[in-house]
Amino acid sequence: MDNLLGKITLYDFVAMIIPGLLVTLSYVSIYAKEFYHFYKDIGNSFVSGILILVVSYCVGWIVSEIGNIIFSNKNKSTKDVNTNIQPDLLEKYKEALETYLENTVNMNDIEKYGDMANALIQSDSKYSRIHNYNSSKSFSKNLGSACLFIVFAMIIHIIICLVYLCNKIKIPYYLFVKISACIILIIFCVFGYKVMKKRFQSFSSKVNIYICTYFIDYVKHMEIENSNEENKCINNVAVEINHSNKEERK
Repeated sequence: MDNLLGKITLYDFVAMIIPGLLVTLSYVSIYAKEFYHFYKDIGNSFVSGILILVVSYCVGWIVSEIGNIIFSNKNKSTKDVNTNIQPDLLEKYKEALETYLENTVNMNDIEKYGDMANALIQSDSKYSRIHNYNSSKSFSKNLGSACLFIVFAMIIHIIICLVYLCNKIKIPYYLFVKISACIILIIFCVFGYKVMKKRFQSFSSKVNIYICTYFIDYVKHMEIENSNEENKCINNVAVEINHSNKEERK
């Protein structure tokens, strides 16, 4: 239990906080004066910090759910899942599923059992590496989604500056710098989104492969343990029979 809480704190919590914080700060910057007065009214830096973390965590969850829609459409199809895995490994995975479920599994339906297989192997600390890949996959998705929200925030900044400039004959230098910074950040975030999407797809492929590999190993160990238990039962029965035969002879 302590190990599980440690993983959640180290990976999942950070995967929500960092993207949520980036999105929160990007939109706070639009109304910087209002939020500064709000911070002054609170009058406590510790409380303000906790509040920002809580808001960032909540925003991070919203960003994550939106990211599921943006990133996961292609990765949920059977065709894409199958192309990420070698045919021989996919066949062994199918056989492992049939052994565990004690039923025939159609090759086109194996993705339906992905969550079950993932949950089973994560219950064993021996396969903890897949949790790291899942967390990296989640972080890539959330950070990529945050880049899109930041792009929208910077566009709002530029629009506000342009509206202000419409009423000015001379362009203030600080507004020129602000617009330039916003444009640079937009370009950076667009490239960041593309990079994070590519990393998300890469981690998705690795997670699919690890799920298959670890689940095959999990089922093999389960069969060995069951076989050992059966042998113990048989040996115990044999000992009892021998003992009863000796008693009858007496």
